[in-house]
Amino acid sequence: MFTFYAMNKKGFFVIKNIIEKYNPEIIEAVISSIDKNVKKDYYDDIKKLCKSYKVPFFDRNDKGFVVQSKFIFAIGWRWLIQNEESKVIIFHDSLLPKYRGFAPLVSCLINGEKKIGVTALYASEHYDAGQIIKQKEVEISFPITISEAITKVQSIYLELVVDIIDQLLTGIIPKGYDQDSTKASYSLWRDELDYHIDWRQDSEAIRRFVDAVGFPFKGAYSFINNKRIRITRVELVEDVIVENRNNMVGKVIFQHNDNPIVVCGKGLIKIIEAFEDEVNTNALPFQNFRTRLS
Repeated sequence: MFTFYAMNKKGFFVIKNIIEKYNPEIIEAVISSIDKNVKKDYYDDIKKLCKSYKVPFFDRNDKGFVVQSKFIFAIGWRWLIQNEESKVIIFHDSLLPKYRGFAPLVSCLINGEKKIGVTALYASEHYDAGQIIKQKEVEISFPITISEAITKVQSIYLELVVDIIDQLLTGIIPKGYDQDSTKASYSLWRDELDYHIDWRQDSEAIRRFVDAVGFPFKGAYSFINNKRIRITRVELVEDVIVENRNNMVGKVIFQHNDNPIVVCGKGLIKIIEAFEDEVNTNALPFQNFRTRLS
């Protein structure tokens, strides 16, 4: 039997499908945690799923449970798993050694990567630096939202988990190979400051950013007169010549119906969907045409 440390949509998707493909008894226990950094963390969904199939469920802060499985699968997990009795297999949503660390899929989309993927690897002393068991990639095109990207990679998660389980059930322990650490890069954890839109960037980069940090994350934001506005959907608009552009970024230049068009470092952005952060009400149209977002 196997123990799963699982969070969020990917974790729920994998556990649900593993139960349906094999049987609930194949899972010794599921450990999960609430994720305050996303709007929907699937914690309750995972808990209810386990309860309905009588799979033991524990919160990471629970005390007294002991993992006895020979193998642990970690999906969407953010903490080091201290267990000398079990072999820990991590599933990480990047093509390692690039994007070690936190929110790698978000970073991939922000950077405009043409391929995303998942790596299965053995845990090691340093995060995401262990031996790679297997990885798989999928090509993407832009624009693409983080929600759409998660849907693409969750199928890869399941495929890799099933492949490894099938090997383990026949007595085969998958071999791993060392990463080339000279090619490693790191994706750092994100806090509220990292959701702030930098209007000095070009419009394509801003659109990628807005799409990359949207639902299930909190969403990109900007300020209007010190009021935080969450901007959740934008479109590119053909650029025009803006005099003294460096001093004009973030200003509304045109209004199309209820949608303001904003000057970027290069290009223009039309805001399609935006909400006032504190009250979660529609922020469009802006009250004044002469509006600067900061």
